[in-house]
Amino acid sequence: MSNDKRQIQERLRKWAEETVKVYNPIANSLGYYTQSVLDRETLDPDLIILGINPGAAGGSVMTGEELLQGNPCFKGKKDNEIMDIYFNNPDAQKRRRGWNLMVKVRKMLEYADKHTLDDLDKFVLSNMVFFGTAKQGQIPKVINQDVCAMQTLELIDILKPKVVLLLGDQSRNLFKKNANITQMDELIPDYHDFYCFHKGYHVISIYHTAYYAFYTDERMKVIGYMLRYALDNPSKRIEKKQLELYISKINSNYSLAAKQTSEGDFLECNNNTIKDRAQQLKAMIKSNGSKQWIYKDILVHEYFTDVSEITGKYIKSNRMIAIDLKPECDNYKILLFTRSYDEEGARKIAEGIGQEFNSIPSNNGPRHLYKLIPMNTPDEEIASIMQELLAKVKAFRDKEYPLNR
Repeated sequence: MSNDKRQIQERLRKWAEETVKVYNPIANSLGYYTQSVLDRETLDPDLIILGINPGAAGGSVMTGEELLQGNPCFKGKKDNEIMDIYFNNPDAQKRRRGWNLMVKVRKMLEYADKHTLDDLDKFVLSNMVFFGTAKQGQIPKVINQDVCAMQTLELIDILKPKVVLLLGDQSRNLFKKNANITQMDELIPDYHDFYCFHKGYHVISIYHTAYYAFYTDERMKVIGYMLRYALDNPSKRIEKKQLELYISKINSNYSLAAKQTSEGDFLECNNNTIKDRAQQLKAMIKSNGSKQWIYKDILVHEYFTDVSEITGKYIKSNRMIAIDLKPECDNYKILLFTRSYDEEGARKIAEGIGQEFNSIPSNNGPRHLYKLIPMNTPDEEIASIMQELLAKVKAFRDKEYPLNR
């Protein structure tokens, strides 16, 4: 271990001893913990991600050594096992894989060809307040959040990241107050982003990842570009015009102004137009035995697979086959997967309809990309493609999961 990293670990140990003195007196009825494992000899983070507080209870009165061990669920785990908890392990109750927060931030970065979250030494996930509650509003009023936040600010000073990413307004406000920051600027219009350069690192605040309606793929891509620019330019403040020029260069299809399209070009990417078209397609496409509905602007078809032993009819289950017709600005993606969000299930569907498995990542685990359709494709052609696919999937379902006759 280099002298620099040895000094960082020594400072972290001292910080942890100070921090437990702050938390332990008020931790009797509410456990606390950090998120990332901090007692890593090779820890050298470029990015620190900060929420307001952990989303689940855990921990207890601790020693400094225990605090550095991070989230209780990481205890005794190898690096690959911790990565699986962050990104891959299925959560049947929430119908997704991994932690939504981490999956979304990694997707933002990967859109910009950054893989910072693939290395446990290059990022730290933490919070402004370490006390764990199911919801941020449940932090007891008797807890002095400012005192807690000051400990997190000290942690940042020790780790010296290139970028601090704040998730949610409450996290940002607590950071600003305790770092004595009076002004944070908007870099991208209408993105609810706030920015400043503080003590040698970039501070970027965005909506919390739990705000599902905001995080379209296109918006995550743009935020990813902003994070990439900050990571690649760690030593000076970001200027708005420089960022706009940077984004326009690396994504020629993106403009910070509203997209202008001529009549006959692909549909403008806005929720009203896309949702209207989803309704039109739904009316044109026969369900062919599937459950057919619209989620936001996605046309969804689902096939039941499990059969009731009592009625002999299909019933709802986590193995249901889902087909999404998902708009992404200038294309539709047709995605196939199971409601258990397992890779093996998606692979089985793909191979069952005669295709090689074409895996693409998502917030809820890998899916099979059946087809990419340009947005300017006529509705009749899209309906025909979907009708053909539904026939294939139904034949596969009937063969693999037949009714009890």
